[in-house]
Amino acid sequence: WFKTVPFYLTAALAIFTLLFYAMRWRLHMLVTQKRKLEEEVRMRTKEQEILIDSLEQTVKELEDSKEEIVHNGKFMENLAMILAHDLQSPLRFFGDATDQLEMQSKKYQDQSINQLSRELKKTSVNVYGFVEDFGSWISATGKNFKPELRHTSVFILLNELNEFFTSLLTARGNRLRIDIDPAVIIITDRHLLKIILRNLIDNANKYSLNSDIRVRLKINSNLAEISVIDQGGGMPGTVAERIIKRQALGINLNEFNWEEKGHGYKFVLFFSSLLNVRVVINSTAGCGSEIILKPFSVCIAE
Repeated sequence: WFKTVPFYLTAALAIFTLLFYAMRWRLHMLVTQKRKLEEEVRMRTKEQEILIDSLEQTVKELEDSKEEIVHNGKFMENLAMILAHDLQSPLRFFGDATDQLEMQSKKYQDQSINQLSRELKKTSVNVYGFVEDFGSWISATGKNFKPELRHTSVFILLNELNEFFTSLLTARGNRLRIDIDPAVIIITDRHLLKIILRNLIDNANKYSLNSDIRVRLKINSNLAEISVIDQGGGMPGTVAERIIKRQALGINLNEFNWEEKGHGYKFVLFFSSLLNVRVVINSTAGCGSEIILKPFSVCIAE
């Protein structure tokens, strides 16, 4: 019976069916493996993308951190230079007065020694107040420093500076005249303005002798300008040109050449730029100088 035609046909059909299902099963297994591999590839790719994003974020944070460290380092360096610069004048007087006190003490006791002692005490108090005030300003600064704009009485501020500079002005026979209405209030950062005016008055005192240093405030259409006027020898033309050029090119304290003289004006320009205030220089050799800061927003005290 197994040599009959029906048997051969049946056997052939069975073998064909077996091969067919074997091939289907094999194909199914290959498709399943392919899907598993594709899923694994997708998962690995996703993990790689997450890892790449994480690495890019880490690199960006490191770059930002490096930039912040460099910025903070430069900033603290510049602040230290500001502090050292503004301490020079009172400390210079402190040294001179100490020398005079020592000379007088070797001769005899009189009222001059008492006067010098009072001046020394007053100067030391002024130096301490300046350092404390500046330290408060440093602590208030951060990565994204913005000026603290508030109502400010320029009259009161200048009276504080007048007390600060009394000994230094007297030593050179100068007088600080404040031509400002006490009722006028401007909107600005008091600490920055105080640093600016301190430098301007200090420069005026250095280059003036037995004369008046005037500080004026003019108002026009609710905008004010502050002028510091001296009767000294005037600012050299090259210095004035350098200051005007620096202001026109844009202010970046880190790009200043610190080997040049006139660090006070570097600080004046930099802090003025933070206040969006322009510095105007009117100076004639032998006839003194007028330094104008403008504009400031104004409100009138009731």
